[in-house]
Amino acid sequence: MLTQENFGSVIDEMMRGAIDMHVHFGPDMPPAPDIRVARRLDGLGIARQARDAGMRAIVMKSHHWPTGALARTIQPIVPEVALFGTVVLNYSIGGLNPFAVEVAAKIGCKVVFPPTWNSAYHLSRHVPESLIPVGSRGRPGLTVLDDSGRLLPEMQEILDIVKANDMVIATGHLSPQEHLALVAEAHHRGIQRIVVSHVREEITLEERKRMADQGAVIELIYRPKMDPAAIIRSAQAIGVERCAMTVDGGQAFNPYAAEAYRVFVGQLLYHGMNPEDVKTIAQRVPARVLGLD
Repeated sequence: MLTQENFGSVIDEMMRGAIDMHVHFGPDMPPAPDIRVARRLDGLGIARQARDAGMRAIVMKSHHWPTGALARTIQPIVPEVALFGTVVLNYSIGGLNPFAVEVAAKIGCKVVFPPTWNSAYHLSRHVPESLIPVGSRGRPGLTVLDDSGRLLPEMQEILDIVKANDMVIATGHLSPQEHLALVAEAHHRGIQRIVVSHVREEITLEERKRMADQGAVIELIYRPKMDPAAIIRSAQAIGVERCAMTVDGGQAFNPYAAEAYRVFVGQLLYHGMNPEDVKTIAQRVPARVLGLD
């Protein structure tokens, strides 16, 4: 039972062993007028923050370059927290580039993200003309589907590489239609590690359940103006054993990622989530996805 006396220590217990499925750090991309790319800490800084918070692991994400080699370089300096690299299929690595994914797998990238800031869906909904990201200027946004709604051959090849190297396939900043098609194909190919990235409201609860039924883990995401009660209801409807927490943190205008994660844990507990359920989405499910069990 949570009390005034034990609340802080319960949050501390949840943080010991917690895993954040993606954290941003600097530098993330070449200089641009978009202050969203400003980061509070470099890679070593976010690793030390996670260690000091008692976390078990973090996934290090850059929108524009593979982070596996950096994670492996920093790991001996911060051995207390497991560091995982990622590769994001934006224009900076050639878009849907199977060769880049194959290299990324060999240098320690565990998670593959389809296009994020260069995705057609992201560009159509979230970016004013004056802040078009690097790589997208004068080029169409990237999609993983052909005109008939099937996964492009190069994306299918990438899924084969993901499976062969026991990697995680996430869903990036794709459209709801692309999310559904990618998860279905990954499930069809027998991929065991699938993550639906920082789900937005346009992906319905029924669609989230459908992807969870196909083996996907649904990310529950921290935002400063989040509604914790709504997040709890969503997790309970999907099944907490099929959800994982992330703060998608590291931005210069947000708290340190590890502190934001602690806030997220505290808010879920404060708004009535069972401590064992919080431990499931903070520790158990991410550990299973990353192969730490």
